[in-house]
Parts: sequence; C-alpha cells; structure tokens
Amino acid sequence: MTDEGEALTVLICSCNMGNAEPTASSFGAWVPDDGDVKAMLLDTLYPVPSEIVPKNSPSKDAITVGNVPTEPGKFDVIVLGMQEATFDVVSKEMDSDEEAASRATEESKKKKKKKKNPIKKAYKAVVGTTRTLVGSSDNTKEVYGVPELRRVIDRDADRKSFSYFGDTHALHGLVKDRCPSYTTIVDYNRGQMRMMILVKTGLKDQVTDIDVDAENTGLVGVLANKGGIVSSITVRNTRLSFMTAHLEAHEGGKHYMNRNSNLAEILSGARVGQGHKYFDASLNSHHAFFCGDLNYRVVLPEKEIDQEEHKRIVRDMVEKEEWSALNDYDELGQALTKKECLNGFMTLPCHFPPTFKVTRQDGYAYNAKRTPSYTDRVLWKSADGFESNLSPICYEPCPDFITSDHKPVRCAFSIKPNKAGNINMKNTNKTNRKLYMVVSGLSCTDLPVMDLEILGGSSDPYVMFMTDPKDILWHDSDKKKNGYGHGWPKTKHLSKNLNPVWKDPLLLEMNGVACYDDLAGAIMYAVVFDYDRNSGDDIIGTVQINLQRLCSSISPAEADSRSKRRPSHKTDISAPIFRNGQVYGHFKCKIEAAWVNQSEFDDSVAFLWKTDRTKR
Repeated sequence: MTDEGEALTVLICSCNMGNAEPTASSFGAWVPDDGDVKAMLLDTLYPVPSEIVPKNSPSKDAITVGNVPTEPGKFDVIVLGMQEATFDVVSKEMDSDEEAASRATEESKKKKKKKKNPIKKAYKAVVGTTRTLVGSSDNTKEVYGVPELRRVIDRDADRKSFSYFGDTHALHGLVKDRCPSYTTIVDYNRGQMRMMILVKTGLKDQVTDIDVDAENTGLVGVLANKGGIVSSITVRNTRLSFMTAHLEAHEGGKHYMNRNSNLAEILSGARVGQGHKYFDASLNSHHAFFCGDLNYRVVLPEKEIDQEEHKRIVRDMVEKEEWSALNDYDELGQALTKKECLNGFMTLPCHFPPTFKVTRQDGYAYNAKRTPSYTDRVLWKSADGFESNLSPICYEPCPDFITSDHKPVRCAFSIKPNKAGNINMKNTNKTNRKLYMVVSGLSCTDLPVMDLEILGGSSDPYVMFMTDPKDILWHDSDKKKNGYGHGWPKTKHLSKNLNPVWKDPLLLEMNGVACYDDLAGAIMYAVVFDYDRNSGDDIIGTVQINLQRLCSSISPAEADSRSKRRPSHKTDISAPIFRNGQVYGHFKCKIEAAWVNQSEFDDSVAFLWKTDRTKR
C-alpha cells in the first residue's frame, strides 16, 4: 500500500488521432512504457525550466530532469484524452510505420472527398458508445449504447470484421500491451472524443468517487464531433478532475470567440463530483486538469491570418526556434491573460515546435496551407490554498507519433496528497470548544445583469456559504440554535443591486471539527445567487475558500490572558467570482474564526444577532 504522504505522479496525455489507427510504435511514443517516470524524464528534450514555472508552483521541490530519484517508479495516474479517435481498423498484421502513416494520409483524403450520409454522421456523433466505471466497492461497471450494435469482440479476432467497436477494441489492446501494470478506471467515448484514466493496479482500491460526464458543442450543440468529456476521482484524500476537449476549428476572430464559448459550455454542461448542481469541475476539485485539441492558433499582430505572408513568417519563426515570440502570439495564452476563458487555469509556455498541422511522418513537416500553431494543450488549476501542493515536471510534444496530422502532447505533475481530514459529528476536544466563524464586511462588485429588462434589468444577489464535506456547515435540524436552522447559512437578498454591500455579519458554526487537522482538504464555497421570486434562483458564481487557512494560528486550547474574549484568526478574502471558467464580478469579506464553548459564546460573539438559516 502506498504511503499516504508520498507524492502522487500524474501524467496527462492529449492526442488528436486524426481518425487513423495508431501503430504500436506511435502509441509508444505518446504513452511511456508501463508508465515509467524515469525513462520519460531522461529522454525528454523539453524539461520544465525553473525560470518559466509559475511563481506559485513549488518547482524546486518537484521531480525534474536534473533531480530524478534513483527509483521514481511509475506514474500513479495516467489520463488519455483523445480527439478524432474513431477510425477504421486494419488486419492484425499491422503495416510498417511508414506504410501506416501513408495509409492514414490516403484515408484522410478519401474521407474528405467522400459524400457523407448526414443521418449516419449524426447518429455516430451523438451516441456515446461505451462507458466503464470500475474501482473500489462503491463504483460499478456500466455500459451505454445501442445493445444490438454492440458485439463481444475477442482480442485475437479478425479486426476487419469489426463494425462499430473495432477502434475501441484496438485502443484497449494498445493500452493493455503498453501499460500492463495499470487498471482502467474510466473508459468513456462520446462521438469522436475519448477519455481513459489508468491507475496503477496497486492503487486501484484507494480510488473512490469516480464520475464522468460529457457535453457536445458541435452543430447546434448536438453533434459530438466537438465538445468535451469530464471525469473526477478521489485518490488519497485528494479530489482530481480531468477534462478533455475538442473545440471549434479554423482561423479567425469569430472562431476564436466560439472556442472561448465552447469551454464555458463544456464546464456548464458536463457536471461531475460532489456539489455538481452548484459547481463546475474546475471548482469542486483540489486540482483540475484540462487538455485536448483546443484549436487555438498563432496569430501575428496586424496580419491577415489567411494571407500566405502570415503563414510564411510563422514557419520562418518555427525554423529559427523562436519559441518565446511564438508563445506571445498564441491565442490561448492571450485569452488567459485577457481572462476570456478558463480563468484560474494556467499552462506552461510551449518551448517546443507547434503541434499542428503536420504531415503524417516523424518530426515536424508542416502543411503549407495552415499556420503552424499550438492547438494541443494541457492546463491546470488548483483550489485556494492547495496551489503549492502541485508541481509540473515535464511538458513536451511527441514528434515520433506519425499517424496523425497533429503531434500529441503530454504533461507530467507531482502532487502532494492531502492529509486525511476527520469531520465527525461525534468529534469533541478536551476543552469542549467549537469552531465558529464570523463573516463581516461582505460585498460584491460588478455583478452581471441576471434579470430581463422588463423585470428591471438588474440582479437581486445573496450569498450562501457551503462546504465540502457537507456536514461542516449543513444543518438538518429545524430547531434554531445560536441563529441556526435547516440548510446552509446565507445572507438576505438585496434587490436590484449589482454592487451589493451586506451590513449584517453572518455567523458560521462549524460542525464535527475538533481541531485544525480535522479540516485537512476541506473547502468552503461562497456561492453568489440571484434571487427570483417566481422561479428557481440562478447561480451568479462561486468563490473557493480553504477552510484550514481561516484558523491556522489558533487552537481550541489557546487562551488570551489579556482579555475574556477568545483568541481569533482574521482573514481578508478578496477574489474573483467564477462560473464555468468566466469571471462574474468580485467578492470581498473578512472572516474571523475562534474556538469557543457555550459559556464563552456570548463574550466572543455577542455583537452578532441571530441569523436565519432556511432551506432553499
């Protein structure tokens, strides 16, 4: 069994397969042999230089190319995100790599010329054919699709006979041969998109809370040639979310804006994990990862993107290895800087050749009709207070993958797992003191208009405080005690106000917490709602708050000899309000935490009047 405190190593692999069956050698160029960390790091041409690692990432403590342990072992988790991953399967006697690449190129040309049956295309795009969830005892194996089309396929059967599921079978064979020490815990495909999550077999029983969902963003939001798959797991007390996407293609400002919208649609529509009703996958995890063919392009300033001169200049920059300049003109980097998508996420600079659009051969030979671009990417985001637990190790393309017109990318991470929290309603400490928090100075600015013009064209905001684990703040009892009733604590709503200020402080009673360590991994969410009298309230956005940092300097046993009042810890919160990767205003408040028993309660929080807690 793995030590609870030992770092988790996670490898995120993204590949647009170009609707061609990958050869074993191409697949091996993308996925390291049985998850071998050391071989990948020693062979990489693109280690993560310390000078380009984000400031809040503890790279100096990470496994790096210059700091590889003698026996780093295997990656604990490998995530395979695939796009254009449907393909015709050839016979078991595979061609040589050169023949396979040539065949893939010819097949691609034929498909472009062939008139497609729109009904068949729509059917194949919409249907998510298989979904597998296995793991520890609280998970099950499920299969979705059309039963009469699904066949039980023997691995040694003639691949030419496969009709609908031959490509899935072929990929399973490649994964099994390449990663024999792993168990597949998620295997999901939606149209041409696929996600597989592998964990070391010895770690499988420590994985819980497996969930997966998908969202189509193709034609009118129905076709699954574009869209995303989202999955979440919990391993060693640490919740991880993984997202893979294929966004709108083509060059130009309109397509750039649509790609930004695609990302928000995926986060809005594909909901997984605890609290998925309220939070998207980027908010309800300790660490979230986004990968895929995101289709963002390199765009030079004041250049017509379709002109040959623009393409020639970019190809010349690639030839001269002007990676920093190319990254300056990268649409995704600009979108993150301008906060136009995936707010809170970060990505390492691509200090390597663009991955698109290439001919199907080894190395980088670019299609003269397209601008070389970094379309294939990996990003990540950590929850408040957990940023220092994650370090990037390596970010690189895979030039020896020859059967696609994209070069895959992969990014490795070292993650310090959370300690085990202990939220238990029977928890007590020797002092019989309980943790309370007082929220004051609460305000929001620049909230969006949520109501129609006919209804006033404004918003009626209130803030609800929620926690994960749920039991910390949720009250089942209707009986009020210290101002508490049933549900989550919340403020009053303020009518028609886009810059609300709540004058009344709010009391938060933390249940099941006996000491600081009990809150390990716990997150509080300040969720801003728009109140609607005649319909369900709408979520404006959410702020994550690490609960441990709110009481880091106090303990139940501490006493302040200078005052009757208990010692407290004050924290100023100032953060953007997120929803689906977009910013919807700004949130501010002050939170003061103290451990008090019942006799000390009046002296410590006497200035608070009781607040109603009603169920939404």
